[in-house]
Amino acid sequence: MATLEIPTEFLEGMKWIQAHREKLQDLYEGQWIAVYQNQVITSGLNFKEVQQEAVKKTGQLANHLAIVFVDDPRCIYLSLL
Repeated sequence: MATLEIPTEFLEGMKWIQAHREKLQDLYEGQWIAVYQNQVITSGLNFKEVQQEAVKKTGQLANHLAIVFVDDPRCIYLSLL
């Protein structure tokens, strides 16, 4: 069975996002953010544009960057599929 290796940079970015969740919600709610080396390097409304800008700024592969949508924690989403 193949194993999946998760890049250290991605994991570090996700940990940083979790540790700064409240501040990130205040600043970036409703946007995508890309985090690299413990800082937000780009943000925006379009995932693909944020990903492309983050790759361009860092020179890293996309899977090495933590890119997340900063959502309103009061929202509840329902899927009827």
